[in-house]
Amino acid sequence: MRTLAVLTEPDLVDPGSENEMIEVLMNRRVNLMLGFCMVKLRGQKELDECEGKDVNSTELTRRAREAEEKFFRENEALARLGDEVDGQLGIPNLITRLSDTLSNRIREQFPTIKAEVTNALAKAEADLTSMAEPVASTHEATQRFVSIVQKYRTTVADAAAAKYTSDTLRELDDNEDFIDKDEDEDEDEDEDVDEDEDENKDEDEDEDEDEDED
Repeated sequence: MRTLAVLTEPDLVDPGSENEMIEVLMNRRVNLMLGFCMVKLRGQKELDECEGKDVNSTELTRRAREAEEKFFRENEALARLGDEVDGQLGIPNLITRLSDTLSNRIREQFPTIKAEVTNALAKAEADLTSMAEPVASTHEATQRFVSIVQKYRTTVADAAAAKYTSDTLRELDDNEDFIDKDEDEDEDEDEDVDEDEDENKDEDEDEDEDEDED
């Protein structure tokens, strides 16, 4: 899984359980693609001190970071790991890892996203090109509509009179061979069905004759 897990409140780990905490932090208990980070949040005492104040103020944030750094520096179990947990402890390192992970994902997916956008843009432009020219006024729209209706009436009249002069009827005439081919195939299928029925009928008559003789 593309998951970056964050362990919080390491200061609440019971004495003697530090090894289990380290095993999890080192990605040995549950193996995740992006591993684990550990941060220390404000304790109850620190939260009480922040009551009525803006906890996101520069001064309180600085104090929280200093308290977090002091905890990781003085924790014997974590201090023994040294460079093994480099970049995994503290909120600043978590921010850096998240930013790097997001940047890498964007860099990997950008070519695919760009290709999809380019294809969608090309299709939209092709659809726009195939559309009729935009009309500038209601009068022009009315004239264009009347022209289409007149063309339709002419086409219908030519078809009724068997005059294949319009472009539409010429296209239909060009496709006549294709239509005839489909009709011939349908007729062949009907003939095959009729032949099968005749054969089945003959077989049934032969069976009836055999039964009569018996």
